[in-house]
Amino acid sequence: MRKTLLLLFGLLLATEKMNAQTEQQVGEIVPLVTRIAHTESGSSAGSMPFPRTPILAPTVYLNDHTLLLCTEFEEDIEVQLLDPDTMDDDEPTVVYSVNVPAGTQQVALPDTYTGEYGIRLVFGQWYFIGVINL
Repeated sequence: MRKTLLLLFGLLLATEKMNAQTEQQVGEIVPLVTRIAHTESGSSAGSMPFPRTPILAPTVYLNDHTLLLCTEFEEDIEVQLLDPDTMDDDEPTVVYSVNVPAGTQQVALPDTYTGEYGIRLVFGQWYFIGVINL
């Protein structure tokens, strides 16, 4: 019984150490929430304007001023930095925006932006939103 507990404890420590090393190499994970963009045009009666289950947010890391996208998008996306003071507004103020071609997995953000910002990845009618600290 003791050997089993020691083995489990050792595996837990090794896993925690590997996670810490991975975070140092890759960067800090950016928690994102999936939202659907509000569209002006309505849909016809009986049709679904979007799927019942939203798509999952991509896994994104921030390493200094570089975003690492672990999801390879099949379409172009737009990455936006948002004014943190307007994050609770219906439409937050975009302070920086860049178009990211399909398949790109690294996005360099300007070094001139420092501090806390909202981040939004726009993908078709969906967007993924979170907060980063540059």
